[in-house]
Amino acid sequence: MFTEDLTTLDPTSLDALLATAGIPRYLLDLRSVPASGPIAERFAAVTSIMTGTQATPVNPTAAFDALVYVDQVTPWHTSLAY
Repeated sequence: MFTEDLTTLDPTSLDALLATAGIPRYLLDLRSVPASGPIAERFAAVTSIMTGTQATPVNPTAAFDALVYVDQVTPWHTSLAY
């Protein structure tokens, strides 16, 4: 089984921004991001999302209506022999 720990996030990634909330799991409605002010500025600075260890270019407020953030996912375990 292959697992991968993401220890370093692209600092301009949406993942890095969402991790700053300090909440392990949450739903965020991006339609409620204000058009101006400090929150809008933080989202405007985001240029990517993490897909594995690779940063992929994206404008999150244009690409998504809402996001589910989960800080850690554990691998599935089985007792079946391969």
